[in-house]
Amino acid sequence: NFDAYGPAGWQSGWDVWNLDQVDGVVELVANYDSYNNISYSDCDASMTDINGDYSCIAWRKRYWQPLQVVGDRVYVLEWELQPSDWDWQLTPQQRPYYMSIPARVNYYQAFDIDWDGDGISDDSDLDHDNDGVDNSDDAFPFDPNQWLAPVTGELVLFDEAEDQNFMLWDCCGGAVINIVDSGDEHGNVAQFELNANPTVSGFYADSAVNLSELSSGVLQFDLRVIAEPFDQNSQFLLKVETTQEIFAELPLSASNEGLEPSAQWQTFTFDLSSLAEQGLQLDAINLVLVFPNWGSGDGAVYQIDNVVFKANP
Repeated sequence: NFDAYGPAGWQSGWDVWNLDQVDGVVELVANYDSYNNISYSDCDASMTDINGDYSCIAWRKRYWQPLQVVGDRVYVLEWELQPSDWDWQLTPQQRPYYMSIPARVNYYQAFDIDWDGDGISDDSDLDHDNDGVDNSDDAFPFDPNQWLAPVTGELVLFDEAEDQNFMLWDCCGGAVINIVDSGDEHGNVAQFELNANPTVSGFYADSAVNLSELSSGVLQFDLRVIAEPFDQNSQFLLKVETTQEIFAELPLSASNEGLEPSAQWQTFTFDLSSLAEQGLQLDAINLVLVFPNWGSGDGAVYQIDNVVFKANP
């Protein structure tokens, strides 16, 4: 891992090797960057430096020919080659090597690593951090609170349907939520019908999304009220929250448009910088909630569409 241990990996006490396997023989190569004096480097031995020299030299070539597995031990036939000529003008194909470690039988103890403690060793675990996202789809396979790389364009939570990672949600069983036909140009929309049980509702993701690259962007959505809450003092709120339960909460009337929700479709836009000023951490978002304030939503029916985080237009 050159990000963790290089380019000064030799100073950290770690030996950093390039690993390959050819015809059943494992080859481990340590490259020496003689131009920058780095003993275990990620330099490319096939490339020349700015002076045209082959200053990146494969200075240790260790080979393992697997022989047998006995319990947790892997027995190998092992040998190593090192350069006998360090001339920088020599290509990798021209450079001669001598056998610094004659062929010998050695064994290595193998240990199962179970990073997330789920009882499945990492070599078989499709989800290293147990966050519900397969390693192949997880930009942070060892971070259970984050699975997406920073969003740089836009992240759509709802447009005709839910995003695959954000689901329609309410906290406490106080809402009936469906995707319905709006009967107009909005097509399918998310509809929230609230009852007497106090609740908050909106969109929820099991794992956080990283919006740090959109710090100057916005959260935007369309909303219309089909039926007002029975409580005439009820106020619609936006709440955005992180996996650490750090949140920002504002009335919809505090949007850039400054509008109150109504029976007509209206767009509501919130600057992410304004939410961050309230302490919201943009790199770990997993809840976007739109709801009448707690305990006042009974009787409310409202629809939401085109929910998106995006760069400021």
